[in-house]
Amino acid sequence: MFLISIFTKIPLIPPLVKGRILVSFFLSLLFAWTLIGPCGCATFGERPHEVVKDDLFEEYLKKARECENKGDLVEALKQYKLAMTLTPANKDVIDGSNRVETALRRLAEKHYQVGIKLDKAGKYARSRKQFLIALRLWPDHPEAINMLITRKRIQIK
Repeated sequence: MFLISIFTKIPLIPPLVKGRILVSFFLSLLFAWTLIGPCGCATFGERPHEVVKDDLFEEYLKKARECENKGDLVEALKQYKLAMTLTPANKDVIDGSNRVETALRRLAEKHYQVGIKLDKAGKYARSRKQFLIALRLWPDHPEAINMLITRKRIQIK
């Protein structure tokens, strides 16, 4: 309220710039800035960046291990990769990521092989499901992608 009363009591100076921009407006902004500006933006109790980064890393690593123990390997790999963005050279993260990725590729290959057997048996819907599971486990599985893309359409006469 004090600032408003000060601003309203500043006498208007005729505009020096064409248009509606008044010098008094700029003077009042300058005055407000000199009062508020030195206060800064920092708050008390802020934690340093490294502490927050370490806490976040530990959280990602903990979630990755929990997901791996539960058998949710896709989520575990995601959490390991998030932890790797914070600390790329950590041996635990690299080992865990490699272990989970290897297990995912093995599982994807098993689902792909089951899909091939079902496809040869003429059970196309079930084989498609197995190929999709393989792609969820290993999104770049080239043979599973190929089997889904090059599927021949059956024409019913």
